[in-house]
Amino acid sequence: MVLLMSIIAGTEKQSSFNQTNRNTQTEIPFQTIHVSKLSNPASLVEYNGLKFLIFDSPTDDNVDNYISELKRYNVTDVVRCCHPSYDKKKLINNKIAIHELVYQDEGCPSSRIISDFMRIVHAIFPNDQNPLGITLGVHCLSGIGRAPTLVAIALIELGMENTEAMKLVRRKRSGAINVLQSRFIQSYVPQEKRMCNIA
Repeated sequence: MVLLMSIIAGTEKQSSFNQTNRNTQTEIPFQTIHVSKLSNPASLVEYNGLKFLIFDSPTDDNVDNYISELKRYNVTDVVRCCHPSYDKKKLINNKIAIHELVYQDEGCPSSRIISDFMRIVHAIFPNDQNPLGITLGVHCLSGIGRAPTLVAIALIELGMENTEAMKLVRRKRSGAINVLQSRFIQSYVPQEKRMCNIA
């Protein structure tokens, strides 16, 4: 009963607030809050206009909920870092390309995985630009190890300092990146710098 009264009171406050705004000719739009259908909501990481969506692995039973979320974030491509737990045809049928870059759970990516991932990043975001506002989806089984590690590495490759890249990913994705992956990210040298050191 108390809850119902506060809801009614809140509604009255809201409608009088809107009326006041109408009287002063200032219209303030209602802000809609999106409630994710995912039990473990996806995490959006942005850097210089480039967007990455980190999430856990769908199953055949809930992949439709994931597809809705991917469309909401304008995801055109998904990088799958774990063994398949769903049929990728559903994504493909929804015009979402899928790239397989599987590596060891709780482990660190090889240089080949990183090179392949960065090729995808540069193909999605040519010249490190994102004029269409698209998002690259990246997922592993739980969404807290392999996928966040690859996103942190991409941020470093795109110019962010190692510690800041890891902090940003962890701030956006609670529980992300284990100790081994953290050490790997801290000591990671971007490919371009490595090439300069070789030459």
